[in-house]
Amino acid sequence: MLPSLVEAPPAGTGWLHEIKHDGYRTELVIEGNSARAFTRRGLDWSDDYRPIVEAARSIKCRSAVIDGEMIVQDSRGVSDFSLFRSSIRRAPERLVLVAFDLLHLNGEDLRNRPIEQRRDMLQALVGAAGPLMFSEALEGEGAEIFAAADAMGLEGIVSKRKGSTYRSGNATAWVKSKTFAVSTFDVIGIDRSATGAPTAVLARAGEDGPEYVGDAAVGTQVIPSEHVGHD
Repeated sequence: MLPSLVEAPPAGTGWLHEIKHDGYRTELVIEGNSARAFTRRGLDWSDDYRPIVEAARSIKCRSAVIDGEMIVQDSRGVSDFSLFRSSIRRAPERLVLVAFDLLHLNGEDLRNRPIEQRRDMLQALVGAAGPLMFSEALEGEGAEIFAAADAMGLEGIVSKRKGSTYRSGNATAWVKSKTFAVSTFDVIGIDRSATGAPTAVLARAGEDGPEYVGDAAVGTQVIPSEHVGHD
């Protein structure tokens, strides 16, 4: 279930708001004494996420499917994507799975249950599972929570409609609001417009190699792209 990008968070009391973390979307599948971790595209990254997979084996259940974001935190406890790839290879113990939804538990499909029920069950499930962290919902108006996230230098927030069920694909019951951020990208090419002004073609490391993230007018600001492969 992929949140739609919006310019401003929704207003009113009908929404749950969570911090948006900058990492890789991950689905954790537990069956008996085994566990596997899959990327959004279905790639098995269990070996790369070994500390998380090992922690998941201690969760007390017969089976479960947990949806979350795999991240690495900086010294402030904020997700830092620039540290992510190097940590997988050199410091996998820094990996944290921020769990925000529960799709299956002990053979029962939970996707038709309201999000509040799924989250309550998830919180009870991962409460003391080491590097698995429950994504807390924040109380208050979306605009106020977004402003606080911006002031703290966070990437943004994700707002989820109360009572909503889980449906794979792009969703309007989940929306994300992003703050302004400064990032470092690789320049993989230069393009010239009809006027001759150059733009840099930008990418960053993704699950399957470099992923196009947008173009930047040289010496000015990045022009965002909807083709970003990572959440």
